[in-house]
Amino acid sequence: MKQRWPTLIGAILLIAMFLMLVVVGLFPFQKPCVSLMANGKVIAVAKRSLIQPIGSHASVDLYDGKTKMFSIGKDYWSGPAFIYPFADGTRF
Repeated sequence: MKQRWPTLIGAILLIAMFLMLVVVGLFPFQKPCVSLMANGKVIAVAKRSLIQPIGSHASVDLYDGKTKMFSIGKDYWSGPAFIYPFADGTRF
């Protein structure tokens, strides 16, 4: 019984450290802006804030140069937003 507690505590600490590394490790791989291309040309840029608010609504803004075309609102639970530019370069 004496040797079981240190093993259990060590396993719990190891799992907690692994989960923390996964959460912290995924943070640098998030992209705050993505270029939307059609026919090899960038037609718009989708931008969002790097730190997403939890529990409230966030938005993804689409820009043509420095002009904001529109934004898409989403909440934390709705998953990723996919924006697909058509080949003509004028529709999404």
